[in-house]
Amino acid sequence: MVEVLSAPTFCQSHWLVVLGVGISLYSVTSFGAPSGKPWLVSYNQDAVTLYKREHKDGLIEIRVHADMTTTFAAFLRLFEDTKNVPRWLHNVDQTKVLAQLSANENVVYTTFAALGLPKS
Repeated sequence: MVEVLSAPTFCQSHWLVVLGVGISLYSVTSFGAPSGKPWLVSYNQDAVTLYKREHKDGLIEIRVHADMTTTFAAFLRLFEDTKNVPRWLHNVDQTKVLAQLSANENVVYTTFAALGLPKS
């Protein structure tokens, strides 16, 4: 499960990515909303589903579900290799791990270039 909280600025969007990875299936209640708003499917193709919902203070929360074959260790290494995230995640300027909450959960700060905003 990947949760992204977005706070757009004029020229960039700054997203806080909270990565929580479970080896077993997670409960449907994990889609329960702290914001109280429902998740809406924004994209669903090629084993990737992107959900979004409004969050407090005008932020947008994003959750991505992707099915892939890999090892748990390789999946964690992918997200911990912050230098290479812009090579595989579209429109990323930079990424850094802010905190490791547990062996399988990190708080990651990612800066994306904003889409569709007027140029100054």
